Amino acid sequence: MDFSEEVQATSRSQLRYEQRKSAIYQTKLAMFTKRLFDIVFSLLFIILLAPLLIGISYWIYKKEGRPIFKRQLTAGKNKRTFMMWTFRTMTNPSKVIFSLPVTNIPKNMNWEHNHRDIQLYTCTGVWLKRLKLYKLPQLYHVLKGDMSFVGPQPTDIKIDEPYSQLLLRRITFRPGMVNYKHDRINSIVNDLYYIHHWSLLFDLKIVYRTVCQQLGKRRDKT
Repeated sequence: MDFSEEVQATSRSQLRYEQRKSAIYQTKLAMFTKRLFDIVFSLLFIILLAPLLIGISYWIYKKEGRPIFKRQLTAGKNKRTFMMWTFRTMTNPSKVIFSLPVTNIPKNMNWEHNHRDIQLYTCTGVWLKRLKLYKLPQLYHVLKGDMSFVGPQPTDIKIDEPYSQLLLRRITFRPGMVNYKHDRINSIVNDLYYIHHWSLLFDLKIVYRTVCQQLGKRRDKT
């Protein structure tokens, strides 16, 4: 390799280094901006929606009884677990039944037939689910830094359950109140797609699409 070729190779190597450095800087700046938006808007919504949060809590307490909130151990960013809070939507009996392992169900019980007769959701829980209001306590987690407004679907974990490779990839981002596609069957595929294609513009598109979908559902019901 002569001197000119060596200079060109060095220049190309320097260019690739500068491009990687610029990409890393842009990613860090975008993540900082995303976190800043989370703090500002979560605090704003908590203040504005405080009467609604208190009103729903009081309504659940008077109509459905305790507990008011559902607590769920959730995988956070970089293996940082946290207890995620949402408004309780299920009846206490159904919550206990569905938390039991399948092996504990008597053999003579036709589960597929009998589970249809179980009242899964409370009267309040039905409209909380329909309007997505059961997620409002998650604003606290967004403000705290456990969650983000937009991100992968929250994944519940067990204390004795090891982290799988797919879960390790999902928790490179904070779980979100709003997700790319709310589909439990293909949740891993959707979350990995979101992580691979993430950008601030992509987050805005997801929020816009979610708002349009919710407004469309309300128009169809009226």
